[in-house]
Amino acid sequence: VILIHYPQHYHPNTPKISENLTRMLQRTFSQQIISDIAKEAQDYASCRGIVMNTKEGKLTHAPVTLIPSPIPKSSFEEAWKVSTDFNEIVDKISKNFEFIVKHLEGVHDDEFTAQLIEIFKRVHSEGIRQKKTLGIHRSDYMLHAVDESSVATLKQVELNTIAASFSNLSSFVTDLHRFLLDRFNIEGYSSTSLPLNETTVELPGALASAVKLYGKEGAVVAMIVHPGEVNTFDQRWIEYFLWEKHGVRLLRRSLEDFDARGTIDSEGHLTIDGNVVAVAYYRAGYSPDDYPTQKEWDARLKIERSNAIKCPNIAYHLVGTKKIQQVLAVPGILESLLEDKKSIERLRNVFVGLYSLDEKDADVASTIEKARKNPEKYVLKPQREGGGNNIYGEDIVKSLDTFSSRKLSSYILMDRIMVPEIPTYLLRAGEVSKVEGVAELGIYSVFLSDSDGKVVLNKPGGFLLRTKVSHVEDGGVAAGVAVLDCPYLV
Repeated sequence: VILIHYPQHYHPNTPKISENLTRMLQRTFSQQIISDIAKEAQDYASCRGIVMNTKEGKLTHAPVTLIPSPIPKSSFEEAWKVSTDFNEIVDKISKNFEFIVKHLEGVHDDEFTAQLIEIFKRVHSEGIRQKKTLGIHRSDYMLHAVDESSVATLKQVELNTIAASFSNLSSFVTDLHRFLLDRFNIEGYSSTSLPLNETTVELPGALASAVKLYGKEGAVVAMIVHPGEVNTFDQRWIEYFLWEKHGVRLLRRSLEDFDARGTIDSEGHLTIDGNVVAVAYYRAGYSPDDYPTQKEWDARLKIERSNAIKCPNIAYHLVGTKKIQQVLAVPGILESLLEDKKSIERLRNVFVGLYSLDEKDADVASTIEKARKNPEKYVLKPQREGGGNNIYGEDIVKSLDTFSSRKLSSYILMDRIMVPEIPTYLLRAGEVSKVEGVAELGIYSVFLSDSDGKVVLNKPGGFLLRTKVSHVEDGGVAAGVAVLDCPYLV
């Protein structure tokens, strides 16, 4: 049974984007066609592996939109092109010990980030054993328009340097939408406007290239996962593609497993359960919840000390913090790190206003005052990944009034991105809702360099589009807030 829910008050508020996009947003569909599409979507998702485990351990289709969401083609191409610039800047900063320590020294009240910094300092003082680097990143963006008369532009939400998820399911959802558009011959839509999404090729390919670069026959990829992971199926596809296309085995192990059974042999190889680990690929380890005891921290240090290629290594992880994102927006910083003026321009074009709250900064008092006067224009961000951690609206004022200056130094302030609302249909657990949604575009990218710093691989790796109800402030697909979508380029 397909249940369709319509909101009682539906008032699209769409800033100026393009005539084509405006026409698409004005289209409506009959209840019958939506019901038919939903039934096909459920069956396709179940047959093609677009599935997830619920927290209760039940198998269900992953939440998806029934119709792909319109995204300006120029914005998509902009995000695609700048992805390799972000790869370069991450790698450049990761090799600059003083830069990382200097700009993260104010994040002292965040125990989690402080622990990561201590591991970073420790392995640096001991001598970095493995200088080959592998990055699988995802930079997330939203369209930004301050009012209905403004033209929307692309702005970065954040850069994920660890555990960028949903690459495989995103590719399958692109196939799902292509099937639905062709199957139902929906007026005004053409499947040729859906971009090619080759995450299932590029991400396993990068891992396989890293194993080859490691240079030990029979070595494996160890995917570091959460106990009780709900997003297992998205992750397992990487395992299958690695084996089927490259003949590389992937093991799923937790940090606790590495603490108990992981060892470093006399040559520096990381081994577990009799297997040499060429690549330690983190799909966990980005949240304080992933380190409930000292055992997990000991495992992270053990892995970092080994010869295994880390994805990410501890430096890459730290470059992905919100504080470094804020520092990069400071005038002159990009220019001090990069020589290519076009690259600098591409990067700066996607930045929004980002402001330090470090108690040592001269402008912190005026920044706090701006946020107090107009909290709806800002987002207060901690050094966290995984969604659900940001602070909005009047809660910003409460935080500014109650946080100590030391604690506040561990946060940054960011201009709030004013996102165009897109009417869409969400399918979750067999139920359809017509909602005003907001879309977030993520571009995956892969980067591999050898021990001399020579770039082996630097390219975009595919995309992810997530849509959620416009009034929901924060959270992703795994958190049960957003649904998987696909960009329809206009």
